[in-house]
Parts: sequence; structure tokens; C-alpha cells
Amino acid sequence: MDIPENRKRLAHLLATGQGRAEIGAAFDVHVDTISKWTQRPDVQALVTQENQQRINRIVAKVDAELEARLKEVKKLEVEDIIKIRREMLPQRVEMNLRPDEAKATQELLAWFYGEDGIPGMESENDAEPAGDV
Repeated sequence: MDIPENRKRLAHLLATGQGRAEIGAAFDVHVDTISKWTQRPDVQALVTQENQQRINRIVAKVDAELEARLKEVKKLEVEDIIKIRREMLPQRVEMNLRPDEAKATQELLAWFYGEDGIPGMESENDAEPAGDV
């Protein structure tokens, strides 16, 4: 994993949700090798960077689409605005983020949606406490 292009390729495959077996086949290595590679700080940093770039691209697309649709917002009914929101941002956001990334994402979503963020997206701290045993 000394070639920068391979690290970038690995980060891309991880960020797009490819499994260890698929990545192992892509690199012609055993899945245990993929597990070792994914623990490397340089690879983890690249995965974080890849995820951030993907998020930025998605946000830019959503922003552009919303801007285009909302140019004539005065002509839209409330139901139409809610429909646009549902089309552009799903109720549940599935992301595989480190705790620090999840916290930053939750803060951004809370800013966008208000205090509660997106329904169904909880951080570990928001989980219901376990009852007494």
C-alpha cells in the first residue's frame, strides 16, 4: 500500500461502501490484508477526505436543485415545498462516520433542521438509556 494511487483507490472503495471481500478482489489480496490497510492512519485520513468530498458534492447538488426550484417559491403551495424537501433529503441518513465526524454532521443537520436534526439519525449519546437490570 505504498503507492498513493492505491491508497486513494482503497479510500474511494471504502467510502462508497464496498466490502472487504470486494476490495480484496479488486486488489487481489486477502480480506485480512484489507483489514490491516483500513487501520492505517493515512488510509483513514483519505477515507475521511473522500467522504467529505462526497458530502460536499451532494450538498452542492441539493443546493443547486433547491435554488432552481425555489426561485419561484411564492408560486408554490406548502405541500409542494414539503414534497421538494422529502425528495431532496431522505428521512434517514445512513453514514459510516467516526464519532467526531458524526458529531459534526449532527451539528450541521441540527442547524439545518432545528434542534432535533433529522429524525432517525441519532448519535451514540442520544440513544435511550438501558433500563435497570
